[in-house]
Amino acid sequence: MIKTNEIKGYITAITEAQSLFIVSFQAKNDRSTLALTLSRQHYYDLFPAGTPELGVEVIAVIEESSEKIVLKAIYDPTADFLAEDEIPEIVALDAASSPNPLQSVAQRQKLLADLPYDDQTVAELAKLHDEEMNRLPERINYGNPVTGEGGQDD
Repeated sequence: MIKTNEIKGYITAITEAQSLFIVSFQAKNDRSTLALTLSRQHYYDLFPAGTPELGVEVIAVIEESSEKIVLKAIYDPTADFLAEDEIPEIVALDAASSPNPLQSVAQRQKLLADLPYDDQTVAELAKLHDEEMNRLPERINYGNPVTGEGGQDD
């Protein structure tokens, strides 16, 4: 049986791992914290505007079953709300065939393999890279922060 709960609380931390995010959520007036594991795509679906502000009271819509807990939505009840389908620009953006930033590694490798690289293009790219590296500020060697050894003064 699936049970849906709306829980008031706070996002206390967000940890990014290689292929997932861990969102720590503390219910209001509760000492325990839920660690919700989200795939990258699910995270970006929940937070399309970017990383949410920590410590702000939000409502989490959580779906529980005997096997798992799924974060279905999370929102700030005091914020303005606009339905996505009421804004034609967003619908048009969704319909556009823009490249998905979460493509699989194999798809990316295929795209890179299909790019025409000749010697002249590679030389131009190398020259641009070298020019960019020369424009960057010098990197400061701070040494070992634990032992204090090394660094620019040594």
